Amino acid sequence: MREMFRQAFSAATTLFRTVERGANTLDNYAKWAEAESADFEQVAAIERKVRIAKLEPALKAA
Repeated sequence: MREMFRQAFSAATTLFRTVERGANTLDNYAKWAEAESADFEQVAAIERKVRIAKLEPALKAA
């Protein structure tokens, strides 16, 4: 009887550890995606500023 309870608790512990690791993995993916998104936004802003800087002289000449 004791062995049955020990095995049941061991199985439950293993299950909870697996769920926790899965949640940590999803959290890590979300952090990575957030950082990639921030990088994309920053690069796009810089590229936009460069395009505007190239267009300004043409607009002033017109």
